[in-house]
Amino acid sequence: MPAPGARAAVARSVLDRSAYMTLGTADADGRPWVSPVWFACDAQRTFWWVSRPDAVHSRNIAARPDVAIVVFDTGAAVGEAQAVYVRARAAQVDDPDGLRVAAQEKREDPSLVDRAIAVDTARRRLSGEADALRAQRKDLSAQVGATLGSASTRSRQRRQMGVYGLS
Repeated sequence: MPAPGARAAVARSVLDRSAYMTLGTADADGRPWVSPVWFACDAQRTFWWVSRPDAVHSRNIAARPDVAIVVFDTGAAVGEAQAVYVRARAAQVDDPDGLRVAAQEKREDPSLVDRAIAVDTARRRLSGEADALRAQRKDLSAQVGATLGSASTRSRQRRQMGVYGLS
């Protein structure tokens, strides 16, 4: 087995060469799911990726934060592959600067990271607006229900009272 310093060098090399990691998650019932996700990492300890919150792996992390990660070179010849395996706990975070720093270490195009962050920021804003609209719809539904209930009561009263008109 290589010395810890040599293993760290191999891990850094694998992580630097790779754009994607395989993220393993499980849902609340323990059913496994794996997803390839673009990633960046800093100091071989913090892994960052951008995903939609409604993606299967994101929903799984919300329910069960324990994850497994493997990063490897898919182009390596059989028997010559090197890989990094990680077990960790994941969570959605709001730290775009962390993602930027990690991506810079990986020499990723900063505009790609900025676009991913912009998309995430817009998604969060739209999600907040959607939540507000849902609340308004609920309030309006309650008001309409109350109005219809009142109209229904008035209509029932008119029928019971035998309202007549003259022509």
